Amino acid sequence: MTSKDATIDQTSQQTATAFAKGTLIETASGQRPIEKLKKGDRVMTANGIYQRVEAKNTCNVTPNMLAQNEDLRPIRIVAGALGHGLPKNDLLVSKDHRMLVSSELAYRLCGETDVLVPASRLTHFPGIFACEDTDGLEYFHLLFEEHEVIFAEGAPSESLYPTQEEHTDGVIPAAHIPAAQKQKKLIARHVQSGKEALDGLY
Repeated sequence: MTSKDATIDQTSQQTATAFAKGTLIETASGQRPIEKLKKGDRVMTANGIYQRVEAKNTCNVTPNMLAQNEDLRPIRIVAGALGHGLPKNDLLVSKDHRMLVSSELAYRLCGETDVLVPASRLTHFPGIFACEDTDGLEYFHLLFEEHEVIFAEGAPSESLYPTQEEHTDGVIPAAHIPAAQKQKKLIARHVQSGKEALDGLY
């Protein structure tokens, strides 16, 4: 592996769970751009508790890096594409960043109403697609004491899950993470039935 390849591979790992610069995060002081957050700031979580940011990391992705590795391109979730008017504004996340899917279909298939699914799997929904018109961007991710579901542009989405593995000792996912095949089946059933990703959220 060349040093250039190693850099791109390392960048892929760093952006596995990341929001694009400008993403508004729900905090104790209202919605704030992710790049303005710092260690110790309190962020709203899905369980109704404000949790303090333990660390914030960033990674710059250049046009050249995007040209060499399509996996670095963000997924654009157009305003309202998840259902219930969410996200409130267009949301850009890395392809492996997990978003919450909440529905009766999830319960039937996975045994849980709320599950986390990578953004790249949601591209079968209208208004969710790989962003091809990005010339470069800055990714950010937030780390808390525990894996959390937080709110980005109003939509429930995961914080950094450090290992990026579905079953890891000592790390408890904030919501159930189905196996890959179940993720595919779940999204297919949503699309076939015309149910939005957040059909069961409210």
